Amino acid sequence: MEASPKKSAASLADDVFRPSGADGEILTRLDEVLRRAAKGARAPELVSFGDRVVIPEGVVRALRLVAREMAKGNGVAVVPVHHELTTHEAAALLHVSRPHLIRMLDEGRLPFRRVGSHRRVRFDDVAAFRAREEARREALLARIAKESQDLGLEF
Repeated sequence: MEASPKKSAASLADDVFRPSGADGEILTRLDEVLRRAAKGARAPELVSFGDRVVIPEGVVRALRLVAREMAKGNGVAVVPVHHELTTHEAAALLHVSRPHLIRMLDEGRLPFRRVGSHRRVRFDDVAAFRAREEARREALLARIAKESQDLGLEF
C-alpha cells in the first residue's frame, strides 16, 4: 500500500469531525440502532433516494464507535492504518515527548522511514506499539499485585 501524502496541520484539523450541540440525541439513538443491528440476523442497510446498500459488519462497528464518541461530545478523526505520521503526531499518540520518541526510533523500538531528513512513522506501527506496551504494563502490574499478595502486603 502506498502512504497517503503528507498533510499540513491545518488540513489534519479539517479531518476531525465534531458534533454540533443538536446532534447528541440523534447520535445516541444511532448508536443504539447500530448496536441492535449488530446483534440481528440481518445486516443493516442504508437507504437513500431509493437505493438500498447493505452495510458491512466492519463499517457498522466503525459507525458505532464514531456515534458513541460523538454522542459524548468528542470529535472523531478517521485515519487509514497506513497513514504516515510526523514524529510530533506519533509522540502525541504515545503520550511521550518528541525527543523520547526520536530515541525510541533510533533504538529500533519502532519502525520508521526517512523522507529527506524527516522521520515518518506509520499509524498502524504506532497503534501496535501502543498495544504491546499496554499489555506489558498490565502484565507487570499483575505480577506486582501477585507478589504483594504472596508477601502478605496490602495496598
